[in-house]
Amino acid sequence: MNLDHYLTEIKQYKKLADELPEDNPAALMKKIEILTKCLVLVGDVSAECDRLYKRIHVQRDTEYARVYITAERPKKEWAELLTTEIRELEAESYGRMQQYRNEFESMQETLHALRLKMRVSFADGSLTVRH
Repeated sequence: MNLDHYLTEIKQYKKLADELPEDNPAALMKKIEILTKCLVLVGDVSAECDRLYKRIHVQRDTEYARVYITAERPKKEWAELLTTEIRELEAESYGRMQQYRNEFESMQETLHALRLKMRVSFADGSLTVRH
């Protein structure tokens, strides 16, 4: 999966959505459509970040065990020291994973709010189709 491509598309969709007004029914519907497409991409990125984090976590566990088995005493301390770089990668990966999980949830809430706004506005007549 090419994350850069996905991230570029997400940025473009967000920019398009931000340019649309929310007081026009057609524009509001288009904004919801664009953000829904964006949400799918954010979900894909989030899932990929989860997968990458898990792979690094497994790599760290494996390397820790390998070092622990071959290290002299104190085994635990040697294993901790020799897996520091992998731990740093794991921490960065965990941060990205959380970032896109949060973005996914935030975008879902934004979409819920926009859909509710559209329903309420249509119901009370404040958002009508202009000719």
